[in-house]
Amino acid sequence: AMRVEVFGESMGAPLVQEAVLPTSTRTQPLTPGADAIFGLPESQFSASSCATGSEPHFARLYSSRGNEAWSPATDEANQWLSIDLGRVLPLLTLVTMGVSHGTETKVVTSWRLEYRSSVEEPWVSPSHEFTSNPDGSAVTVHSLGQLAGDACPPGAAGSSTQALYARFLRVVPLTWHGGIALRVEVFADPAARGMPLLRHLPESAFTCSSQDGPLHAPHHGRLLACSGKGGWRPSQEDEAPLLEVDLGALCRVTAVATQGRSSSELQARSSVDEEDAWVTRYSVSFSEDLLVWSPPMELPGNVDGSSAVTHAIPSAETA
Repeated sequence: AMRVEVFGESMGAPLVQEAVLPTSTRTQPLTPGADAIFGLPESQFSASSCATGSEPHFARLYSSRGNEAWSPATDEANQWLSIDLGRVLPLLTLVTMGVSHGTETKVVTSWRLEYRSSVEEPWVSPSHEFTSNPDGSAVTVHSLGQLAGDACPPGAAGSSTQALYARFLRVVPLTWHGGIALRVEVFADPAARGMPLLRHLPESAFTCSSQDGPLHAPHHGRLLACSGKGGWRPSQEDEAPLLEVDLGALCRVTAVATQGRSSSELQARSSVDEEDAWVTRYSVSFSEDLLVWSPPMELPGNVDGSSAVTHAIPSAETA
């Protein structure tokens, strides 16, 4: 059984470590990573409503205008602040802060985070509630790895830290002190080898030499979008098993990650009783036209059914 992800970039789009945003007179970053909000245009901020002089783009933590923030027209439930990061990024942390003017403090003390990777997708709305410092002049750093879940196994993207992959973020205030006022920054992983390229591909992009029943169809071979099925597995009679993926556009591939099938995970997700299974060695080739393929690159696979193993592609391949 096998699940796989490849990392890289669409041709012409920079890798995240090259996406260093404009510098400013701000203080040193509060957390490791590349800040992803500071350089965004005002048009990429939106909100359920806003008070005059507290428009959504004032939610930048490092605003050049100082002690300003986003505030809704009324302090009530179901308000939200939305941010378009411009492209999918591996997000590590989100930093929040309120405002303090003399003796007056406005700060969001608890909130939820919704996210998605494209406008076509529904919002993912985890139930987890974050809490922030009730002091409007203090910052609170929140790890986003706890929201990632199965979306990115630790180390799968070339980093030892679990990241949340998303383009659109929506912060939903739940409780506040003095009123709703919010400033935020998110930090992306500069060590990531690129974006996951298979996660959002349609099922039709995956083909194979054979499959061992519907639970092991080729599209179940996605590593970062586990469906609760058993991964891709060829039939027992297949002497030359092959999994092929159409990336949909020319991409630069920088890393490949594989994982087997864990019986405990499978039972928890789908009540299917099967043994652990994994591939111990495999080869990978790349093609731009399905006619000419690169020489097979043989790589060591997995040693158990649960851990992911990532290999960098020494000279990034196009496919």
